[in-house]
Amino acid sequence: MSADTETNDDDENEAAALPTGLKNYITPEGLERLKEELRILRQIERPKVVEVVSWAAGNGDRSENGDYIYGKKRLR
Repeated sequence: MSADTETNDDDENEAAALPTGLKNYITPEGLERLKEELRILRQIERPKVVEVVSWAAGNGDRSENGDYIYGKKRLR
């Protein structure tokens, strides 16, 4: 298979650049998907990360604690 015909999952997540001067509109379906993603992040993912960071913080030395460092970065 050649490089031209291969598909990459990362390409789906990248938005195509708009020509200068055009407005970027969103469809109602797109807005609902974004709202649902935000809800999941706030109500499900963030509490899990906070729990892991709290646990990791209690383990002592935070400078070499991978769970703590990674969790804090995810919370930003």
